[in-house]
Amino acid sequence: MKSDLPVDRALLIVEESAVETNIKETAMFLRKKIKQGKSLSDAMGQMPADFNNLYVNMVRSGELAGILPSVMEKL
Repeated sequence: MKSDLPVDRALLIVEESAVETNIKETAMFLRKKIKQGKSLSDAMGQMPADFNNLYVNMVRSGELAGILPSVMEKL
């Protein structure tokens, strides 16, 4: 994110380099939803077992404020 990659591209890198299946599947799901036009926070909100409300709302705030990279770094 700090390197100004689009979110879907960053998720593809995570997907391709992940060793653990659950991380790969999560990145794949998020990337698919983003490609469908969803925001990252909306996509994360569809995975409550992986991302709680606080996490989703922090990401949403970062998206709206234009500071997503710094929010993601803190999370």
